[in-house]
Amino acid sequence: MDMETRSGTGTSRKSASRLKALLLSPDFCIGVPLGLIAALPFALSPQARQVSGIVPATLATVGATIAALVLALLTVLFSTFTEYYLVMLNQTHDGVDGAVWPFKMVIGGAAFASGWSLVALGVVPLIERFPWVLYVVMSVPTALILWALIGCYQLVGQLARHWKHARNAKDILERTARASERATDKDAGGSFSE
Repeated sequence: MDMETRSGTGTSRKSASRLKALLLSPDFCIGVPLGLIAALPFALSPQARQVSGIVPATLATVGATIAALVLALLTVLFSTFTEYYLVMLNQTHDGVDGAVWPFKMVIGGAAFASGWSLVALGVVPLIERFPWVLYVVMSVPTALILWALIGCYQLVGQLARHWKHARNAKDILERTARASERATDKDAGGSFSE
């Protein structure tokens, strides 16, 4: 088997593993069903259908805000990546990409929800008479936004863990450097005394 085939298989396994982790994550398992339930009034309530024209604009705004918030968290994450922590991360199975992947998924979900909502803004007036079609159109961004909101909570925890690990990595590097410096000083001092 050539190198290209092996790396392709490894990539597809990694993608399948990440997809499984995403679908089984608490934020996805809670947020998506809650979003699907939250959108039910658009199918079941004539009053909800009457205000359905303004909801996509709100969902688009919330989705874009979540994406911007997580992008800011990602920037903070990158600021924790010291040289030694990068070495440590690159020694893990998924490396830096694995550390960044959850942030990218939440940004992608929130941005997709925002884009879908902007399209829905133009479509909703045409489908208000069809409650279950309206439900499908409204449930997608609602489910994605609730998933992203709950995901933000998890991302803050991940960011804190990365910060802690990066801080410890820096301490280990500094202790190693001091120990090496003392050993060098001791060797230099020993050679002068002879």
